[in-house]
Amino acid sequence: MRYTRNRLRQELIPAIEQALGREIRRPVWRAAELLRAEDELLATLVTTQALPAQLDTPELLKQPVALQRRILHTWLRAQSVPNVGYEEVEAVRALIAGPKAKANLPAGWHARRRARKLFLEPPAAMGLSD
Repeated sequence: MRYTRNRLRQELIPAIEQALGREIRRPVWRAAELLRAEDELLATLVTTQALPAQLDTPELLKQPVALQRRILHTWLRAQSVPNVGYEEVEAVRALIAGPKAKANLPAGWHARRRARKLFLEPPAAMGLSD
């Protein structure tokens, strides 16, 4: 019972099944299988070779949310932004059409929107003047 996986299987899943009054293992397995297949599909649609240094916000807005997220995640990682997760992707996604034009990212990186383009400022660019 030291390992989280064992506690999930032996304690949490039976407690959920008892509370719901039905079996959940098969539906959870099916959902995981669907997500795995969709993840594979999205990975084939978005590659680092197809992503420019700046992203066009009107083009991003035309995409479904899942594809926006995949594009942004791949783009951020390709630009070497560390520790990219859900929060970071959503912070950048909020720049696409929202009122904010800047999002703070890990390790001093910043995403910005200007002239309908998203671009990144690396930490070394901070505080430097032209």
